[in-house]
Amino acid sequence: MLKKCTTACLFTALVALSFLFNITANAQCPTLVWADEFNGTTLDGAKWTAENGGGGWGNGELQYYKAANATVGSGTLKITAKKERVQANNYTSARIKTYLKGDWTYGRFEARIKLPKGAGLWPAFWMMPTDSYYGTWPRSGEIDISELVGAKPNNSFGTLHYGTSSTDHQYKGANFFLNSGTFADAFHTFAVEWQAGVIKWYVDDNLYSTLTSADIAPYAWPFDKRFYIILNLAVGGTLGGTVDTKIFPVAMEVDYVRVYAGNTPTISGKRVVLNQAQGETYSIANAPAGSNYNWSVPPGATIASGQGTNSITVNWANTSSSGNVNCAVSSSCGTSNLAMNVYVEPAYNYAFSFVNFDASGQATYSRSDGTYSVVANPSASGINTSALSGKYIRNSTVQYDYIQYNTTAITNAADYKNKVKKFYLDVYTAAPVGTPVLIQLEGSTASATNYPTGRNSRYVAYTTKQNQWERLIFTFLDAPDAAASDAGVTRMLLMFNSNSFTGSTYYIDNLDSYSVGAAARIGEASVTALPVSNLMQTQIYPNPTGNELRIQHIKANTSVSILNLMGQSMGVYKFKEAGNAVIDISSLVSGQYLVKFTSNDETKTLKIIKQ
Repeated sequence: MLKKCTTACLFTALVALSFLFNITANAQCPTLVWADEFNGTTLDGAKWTAENGGGGWGNGELQYYKAANATVGSGTLKITAKKERVQANNYTSARIKTYLKGDWTYGRFEARIKLPKGAGLWPAFWMMPTDSYYGTWPRSGEIDISELVGAKPNNSFGTLHYGTSSTDHQYKGANFFLNSGTFADAFHTFAVEWQAGVIKWYVDDNLYSTLTSADIAPYAWPFDKRFYIILNLAVGGTLGGTVDTKIFPVAMEVDYVRVYAGNTPTISGKRVVLNQAQGETYSIANAPAGSNYNWSVPPGATIASGQGTNSITVNWANTSSSGNVNCAVSSSCGTSNLAMNVYVEPAYNYAFSFVNFDASGQATYSRSDGTYSVVANPSASGINTSALSGKYIRNSTVQYDYIQYNTTAITNAADYKNKVKKFYLDVYTAAPVGTPVLIQLEGSTASATNYPTGRNSRYVAYTTKQNQWERLIFTFLDAPDAAASDAGVTRMLLMFNSNSFTGSTYYIDNLDSYSVGAAARIGEASVTALPVSNLMQTQIYPNPTGNELRIQHIKANTSVSILNLMGQSMGVYKFKEAGNAVIDISSLVSGQYLVKFTSNDETKTLKIIKQ
């Protein structure tokens, strides 16, 4: 097994000191203060306590924990879940902890683990408060470094739990999806860096989540006292779900667990990027002063700037340029080879609108918690020049405020989960940059009181601008109810800054569906049929535009000509059916053009700027 242990492993005095003092991060190089490399043949009782018992463990779990299910050999710890009955429990497993043998405030906590897969499994690497200084759970907090639901083996998630009582339990966290394969295929390193007022989550030194005390306000931040480590493999329960009885025995395999004073070099950036994405930034953090940086990117991608520094910008091509962004970080502390796997998405083209305030769409408004209205576009410019938009004032008294639309246009939700299709939405708001926007797909069995039943899937995007239109592109977040039918979606919920009590105003437009497919070429256009009565309804956007021109509400039997300012034709398109169209104008040089619409009895000309 891989064992990258520094010489600090040899100094047992540091281990003893870690029990007595808070861990600080002042050293130039990180210091290993506690570790178990599992090089022996039995669990080290000086470091771990194995817990025993069943009874559900507060989560409806089905296993009975036994010390015998935690075994050490061949350089790893194996926590094995078995199908065997003990008392009223149909399964056995193991749960071990460092309580009063390893307890820390602040530091880097990491473990290299091969997580199991299979419906009903719930492996976890997490931390609980040693002293419950602020009271019983969740008042004193809980830090989940990595959890996984066995039925979704490509998704690990990290979470903070807090709140004023068990009936006021709050939590926030994030997911890390592998771009390919599952966490059962190989070992991965899961870590948190915990400092005063901030905790960061990593998978394979890839930063994917950061939470601060401000993120959980107005709730108190209880993560300033000592915590201990827990490793366990649960069966069933509120997260594990329905158990596949054919998978047993099955093990969670741990190569090592380590605790550092100080932080190790890490990498951050987008792990999934748009087709032809330009200027994407990848950065190294926590590197010692004076470090040298040597970056490399996959064939087809190029480093636009920053080689030799701790931050580069990368220009991506198409899907074939997917691969690892690598950086060798060298210093007096040694060399760290960091890698971030990046997936370049295929090109997506406009298919149809669910919601469009200047024309009919494929979804109808049903209800909302806040104030919903149709108003004049607050800033008819940039990507959205439509006359009308939706205005939504979020209800600050409702924690999970939402707008509900009914639709029959989603015949297979798996297309959105598998990125064959995507949701797009235009948003204009003064809400803080980074505000999350969720789309939740539901079936008829979902109700206000039975979450997660009927919730097929959720998709997320984050705002990047204030007081100007931007087009959000949503990515798959999770599937709360794995049993919800992909063919049974009847509702779309739009949620702004969910799980908060905020009252910001959001202007919205063009809630659209995009699909993977060949882009239209000059002389060709893709069209979606919709009823349109006259050219007064016809709009073009975005304007200014790049390589794609979207036309809304083309009247039937209309000819569309693109002309330069000298009147020369650059392309002619004829539409027999009324509807919406997308035209690829990537071959046009930058400049101004006229778009002329000619029908049997009317003409309309609009000017566009090609960037």
